[in-house]
Formats: sequence, C-alpha cells, structure tokens
Amino acid sequence: MLKRLKNIFTTSNGDDTTHSKNSNDYFFKNKPLYKEQSPLIEWKLIKELGDGAFGKVYQAYNEQNRQYGAVKIIEDCTDDELHEHTVEINILAECNHQNIINFHDAYYYENKLYIFLEYCTYGAVDNIMTTLEHGLDEKQIRFIGYEILEALDYLHTQQFVIHRDIKASNILLTLTGQVKLADFGVSVKNSYQDQKRNEYIGTVYWMAPEVFFCEASTDNSYDYRVDIWSFGITLIEMAEMDPPHHEMRAERVGAKIRQAAPPTLKDSRLWSTDFSNILSYCLKRNPMERLTCYELKQHPFMLDTKSLRSSILYLLEEYKATPVVEVVEEEFILPTSQSKDDLKHEHRLSKASSIEEIKKFPIPVTRTFSDDDEDNNNNNNDNDDADDDDHSSIAGGDVATTIDDSQTNQDNNQIGSNIVLKQFRRLSSTEIIPTSQPLPPQPSVIATDDNNKSKESTK
Repeated sequence: MLKRLKNIFTTSNGDDTTHSKNSNDYFFKNKPLYKEQSPLIEWKLIKELGDGAFGKVYQAYNEQNRQYGAVKIIEDCTDDELHEHTVEINILAECNHQNIINFHDAYYYENKLYIFLEYCTYGAVDNIMTTLEHGLDEKQIRFIGYEILEALDYLHTQQFVIHRDIKASNILLTLTGQVKLADFGVSVKNSYQDQKRNEYIGTVYWMAPEVFFCEASTDNSYDYRVDIWSFGITLIEMAEMDPPHHEMRAERVGAKIRQAAPPTLKDSRLWSTDFSNILSYCLKRNPMERLTCYELKQHPFMLDTKSLRSSILYLLEEYKATPVVEVVEEEFILPTSQSKDDLKHEHRLSKASSIEEIKKFPIPVTRTFSDDDEDNNNNNNDNDDADDDDHSSIAGGDVATTIDDSQTNQDNNQIGSNIVLKQFRRLSSTEIIPTSQPLPPQPSVIATDDNNKSKESTK
C-alpha cells in the first residue's frame, strides 16, 4: 500500500509540512495525497451522475490504464474544506477491503478538488428502491446488511475509523452485485478503537442518541458504536424505504430520538422474528449494550448470507427491466408537511454545521391550473406576459406555475394544496408507455467489474 501511494501521489509543496488539524494530527504523518495538476491529463469526463451537497459527480475514464471511475468535484475549495476532504482521501487511500469503495486518484487544481473513486454501475440502494417504488425483501436486506457489517468491522477494528453516515444512499452496488460502502466525507480516523469523539455530525434521521447530546455540550461524547445504531436504522430504511421519523422536520428529530423508545419495524408481522431481534441489539439507547459488528455477524439473521447473492442479482435485473420515462405526479400536501426529499438527505451536518443551519428549508409548492382555469385567467388579466414567465413545466393539459414565498405561506394555511411534481422514474413491467411520451433511447453504460475489466451493458 505504501509503495502504491508513493508511486501515485505527489505532495502539495516541497517541504515536510503536513495539513494537520485538531485530533487528527497524528493521522497526517504523510504528505497530502493529491496531485497539483489538471486531472484532464489522465482522465476524461463522460457524463454527470449526480449533484450532491459537496459538488457534482461525473463518470470518468482514465485513458492511460483504461479504467472507469466516478469523480466528485468540489469547486471553490477553501482551506478548511480541503483539509476535511483530505481526511476523506487519506481514509480511502488507507482502506483495502472488498466492501469499501476503491480510491483511484485525487487532484487539486485551479481551486477545485477532484476525487476519483470506483464506479459502481447500479448506484445507491436508496435510488434503486425509489425507482422500483418498493423496499427490499428480507433476503436482500440480509445480504446487503452482512456485507456492510464486514466493511464496518474492518473500519472499526483495523482502521479505527468511525464512518458516521451509514445510510442506504451511501451503499452502492457494482455491475456484479457487489456491495460497497461509500462517502467518507464526515468520517474520522482515531488512534485507537475506543477513542471518544464529541463532534455533532451525521445525517439526523440516522444519528444515534448520544450524538445529539454533543450539540448541547462538548463534554458529552461517543465512539464507534454510533455506526451500529445507524446500521440498524439503515436496515429499517431498506425494509420500509424511509428511516423512522422521516415525516418529521429535522429540528424535531433530535428530541424524538433522544427521548423516545428505540424505533422498530412498523409491522413486524411482515418480517421474521430474527429481523426484529437484531434491530433490538443495534438500537440500544445505551451504546455499551449494542452488539459489535463481529457479534452481529454471528446473529441468526446474518448467517448463511453468501447463498443469498442471487436475490441481489434478481433485484438488479428488476431494476434494469424498468424503463426510464419522464412522468408528472400529483400529490396531496397537508398544511404543515414537507416533501421527502426536503426531509431526509439534505440534513447531513458537516463538521462546521449546527442544528440552527438546517431549521429553514423551503417547501416546494406549485399551483396547478386546468385549461379552462387558464382561459378564464387570461380573460380576466391583461398582464399574462409576466405570468407566462413563471410557467415551469407543462404535462398533459396542466400548467405548473411556481408560487413565490408569500403565496407559499398563504397556501400552506389552506387544507390540502395540490402540487405537481415532475421527476424521472422507471415504469414497472406491467405499465404501458403512452404513445405521446415515447421511450427515449437507452444509453449504453460502461463500467468495470471487480477485476477492473471493461464491460458494456445496456440498462
């Protein structure tokens, strides 16, 4: 590993200065693991894969070693941000495990940080569930759960790393159905396994109770067992598509998790007793009572999971068989509710965040007009040109017009506001694609398998 790092990376300056900070000082023994040159010398950007809180993600191709990857680009990277991402880069570069996403390269060029990682063809588990519009079955949960426990056991016992952001959106699936743990953006590396931390950090719906106490006082602390709690929440998420309390606003979730009994499955009758039992060992309010990853792997729910790989291959086949079309959905919104997208993943706390920074999230509301309503509106108003500028989407005979903030507050006081949400999803195999909305040509997705051999498949 050390030889590999020496061959791949250059230092950010010519001396022995390291970018150390706070309790991670010991970790930066080596010089920063990024090159100060343009990544486009070696890598070619192919297409955008997503746009996250820290920047955009692209599929990329290394023309020298004929290897595909995914690159996260952080623009206008400040010194503090560079340090935080350097922690992530160091952790990934030091890890060598089949269930942890592989690190390829890192560059810092023209105030932008580029982090090149392994490309996982099928993406995140939560996106697969959203596309298929259902959660995973118990076999699939067991298989993915065991693989993540393998990754966490390695992180906790060999690398002394606390991930601090375990959730389905950070669990990726490769072309061959291999499970990969990703996103170490808020992770920390300790000097020994039981070392305590006191940063208030994570994604609120998956955070352990003891992390919330660190918001009030840094005298409170936690250790690697916070990942066990988040793992239990993720098991529920994979079963029910959402974490517990997902319908609540972020600022209220902390009090709920601190005070309420540990969450359980909504309907345990649909699942085995082993499923409920393992959750009870993960979601102990007292972290010392939670089982370790090694102990959880011995639980009956996690035994003989290697034979369940076929269930994951079936899941991926179902996902591939669902064509992508653009759809418009109408949703009934209660006065004080928020959309799920606003209520979940946007609430990840960075190392400089506090709960005050996530209390204000605008509720996306749009008003719908039928054709008749639009005609009447046109007859009664002479300033339609200004209104036309507000039209954001047209589907069927309806026009969705975005309301400004003052209208939003007024409409939220009315019982039941109808909104139109425009999104992309995959049709189930039993649905008929309307002739007015022809299926777009399916792109050819090129990826690498676990042996880094190029393959091409059509999703």
